[in-house]
Amino acid sequence: MGTDASHIAFAIIWAVFAVLFAALAWRSYRDSQRRFPRFEYRIPSSYNIQIGNVRFQDVVNQFAERFDQHVDSMNETSQSSARWAFWANLVSCALAVFGFVAEVCSW
Repeated sequence: MGTDASHIAFAIIWAVFAVLFAALAWRSYRDSQRRFPRFEYRIPSSYNIQIGNVRFQDVVNQFAERFDQHVDSMNETSQSSARWAFWANLVSCALAVFGFVAEVCSW
C-alpha cells in the first residue's frame, strides 16, 4: 500500500490521460468524416481552343480527372488512418479509465 499522496498523484495522472485520449479519439473521429474537395469544373468540348494539334480543353479536363483520382485516393487513405487512430485512442482511453478506477479502488 502506498501513501495517500502517491494514490492521489497517480489517480490524477490516470484521469488526465483518460481525458487526453478521449479528446484525441474525438478529433480522430472528426477527421474520419472529412473529405478533400474535388475539382468540379470541366471545360465543355464545345470550346474549340486548339494550339497546334492539342485541344486545350482536353488537356485541362485530363488534369482535372487525374486530380480527382488522387483526391479519392487521399480521402480513402486519410479516412482509414483516422479510423485506426480513433479506435487506438478509444482503447487507450478505456485503459486509462480502468487504471484510474483501479487506483481509486486500491486507495
